[in-house]
Amino acid sequence: MGAIDTAADIFIKAEKLNGELIVWLNGELAFKLNDTENIAVPAIQGLLISGAENILTIRLRGYSNELAALTSLIFSTHKADSSIQEPKHTEIWPEPNTASLAFTQLDSHKDMILYELFLRNFTPNGTFNGLQYRLDHVYNLGMNTIWLMPIHPIGELKRKGSYGSPYSVRAYFLTNPDMGSKEQFKEMLGEVHRKGMKLIIDAVANHTAWDNGLVYTNPEYYTKDKEGNIIHPKGTDWTDVADLDYSNSNVHNFMQSYFDYWLTEMGVDGFRCDVSEMVPMDFWNMAIGNLRKKRPEIFMLAEGTESANLENGFNAVYSWDLYYAFQKIRDGADPSLIYKTLRMEELRYPKESLLMHFAENHDTERAAKTLGIQQHHLALITIFTAPGIPMIYSGQELGETERMDIFEKITLNLNRRFEPSFQLVKELAALRKKEAALRRGQLLPLPESWPAGGYIRSYKGDTLTVLLNYRDEDAYYNLSSDRVLLINGESRWTQTAVRLSPKGYIVAAKRNKLGKTR
Repeated sequence: MGAIDTAADIFIKAEKLNGELIVWLNGELAFKLNDTENIAVPAIQGLLISGAENILTIRLRGYSNELAALTSLIFSTHKADSSIQEPKHTEIWPEPNTASLAFTQLDSHKDMILYELFLRNFTPNGTFNGLQYRLDHVYNLGMNTIWLMPIHPIGELKRKGSYGSPYSVRAYFLTNPDMGSKEQFKEMLGEVHRKGMKLIIDAVANHTAWDNGLVYTNPEYYTKDKEGNIIHPKGTDWTDVADLDYSNSNVHNFMQSYFDYWLTEMGVDGFRCDVSEMVPMDFWNMAIGNLRKKRPEIFMLAEGTESANLENGFNAVYSWDLYYAFQKIRDGADPSLIYKTLRMEELRYPKESLLMHFAENHDTERAAKTLGIQQHHLALITIFTAPGIPMIYSGQELGETERMDIFEKITLNLNRRFEPSFQLVKELAALRKKEAALRRGQLLPLPESWPAGGYIRSYKGDTLTVLLNYRDEDAYYNLSSDRVLLINGESRWTQTAVRLSPKGYIVAAKRNKLGKTR
């Protein structure tokens, strides 16, 4: 820490602390912090040596399956002190997660571009046949995998809204009659496959509708209160669903049969598993292992963030951290938060883990509304050029600002689109497919002196630089590159320099000596 004046009040503030932080000063235990953000610890000067070198020792200890993480420590003083920079800011990165995946991530998984859609609202009639006629919209946009929100009959008992939540499943082995028959589903799925795309469906394993047949035939499958009454999931307001009890092994068997059926009999390519962390991990370990024996290429997406999802078979988890980073930058945070968030994800999860990156989904407000058009576009560039899997929620490419209510019907008008957003998504999808560095490349930081969001992707001698100017004024960078792959209309590029307009962006490439794209 350097020489200091112990007469000053020294404070330490921990930011983004996950786990237990233990701090020693000059060999003496100073304090402990537990799962705290932005807490100041006063009066530690009693352990400091005035005018001498002080030794600060930090230990991070994680909880459960989570990796301990500490973004930074800030040292500050209440009075002027020439010996201390105020504040002194130190980046602290955790050790990498050394856990390993029990399976191999396939190239087809690393190459995924997801498109989430809710069938009720995607077409005027909300049917499988209607989707079949709109597949060209998804295909021409450049998406290669459709995530179809739940397609099963919806419960009527304790229903919310006019149409009910699709996550209130009344029958697991049937399709919602409002959407069409199982035969029509198969016909639509066949057309998806003929276009070279894949389709995963939403699977709800944690709870059922109150009028699901299991409530009447197998009430022992459900969680009950002290009086023996079936309850909705604890800690939620999901009063339209009944909580399944996984302490009963027959629940495991039933859900395994459900996944088996839709994978092998109906031919889907995988599942997005709703609230995966509310279901025991031992079930996922068993179920996914069995599914992968039947179809090694299956793709499993967890609606969760814990490393345990990946360690128990899931291919990918949600990146809520990047979503919130977009919101924080909108509110004034430094754009370097983008790289820091992505780097922290690399350290937090096992090697080869995939994270789904998004700027909106069906649980959030529209990005065009919360971020504004310009920052929404910067977020789109991030999710398509970052490691992991980019995801677009239907309507996002249209520049929609109205959130789609899953309890009602709001039909998307695919003919009413904000052209700049549509064209940008299309260009980004094509760019990601073309540039291996965006799908396989190493993530590297920008020079510290560059006031920009972004990062560098490097692969087999190719270097792609992603620069995002979040400022409201022009920004200039000395950037050596061979060609520009993507740039907004107001910015300017040469092979040695870049001028980015306010909220401008560029993706520039410096090729390997052979000049090939690999």
